[in-house]
Amino acid sequence: MKTSSVSILILSIILSVAFVVTASNADQLKPGMANTVTLADGSVAYDLNGEWDAVIDNGPWGISKDIIRITQEGNKFVGIKLIGNQYVGKGQETIKGELEGDAFKSIEDYTYNDGWVPSDGKLLDGGNKIVNQTEMKSMNLTIVTTLTRK
Repeated sequence: MKTSSVSILILSIILSVAFVVTASNADQLKPGMANTVTLADGSVAYDLNGEWDAVIDNGPWGISKDIIRITQEGNKFVGIKLIGNQYVGKGQETIKGELEGDAFKSIEDYTYNDGWVPSDGKLLDGGNKIVNQTEMKSMNLTIVTTLTRK
C-alpha cells in the first residue's frame, strides 16, 4: 500500500515538473514567431517597430491619448509622439529602452518634470501591448502608459 502511494506521489511530481517546463518553453520566443526579430547574436526578441495607440493615465490630471511610432535597431528601441502635447511635443522622444527576449532589459519614459526616468514596463499579448509605469518623484505621481499595436 505504501509503495503505491509513493509511486502516485512521484508520478504527480514528475507530471507537475513536466507541465511547468512545457509551459515555460511555450512562452519562449522562437525565430519566425509573429512580432519577433532574430538578432545578430541569434537570440530572438519582440519587434516593436510600428505605430502604437497610446493611452496615458496621468492620475489626477486625467487620461490623454497619443500615437507613438517606435523604431527598433537590434534590441534597442525609441518611440516618438506623433500628436504630442504641451509637455512632450509632436516628434519628440517619449520612450526608449532595450529588449531581452520577451521582456524589457531596460525602459525609460520621458517626463516633463523629471526628464528620462527608468520605468517598469511589461510586454503583453504576444508583443502587441506594452504597459509601462513611471514614477514621477518630483510630483509623487505614477503615470501608467498603455501602448497597443495598431
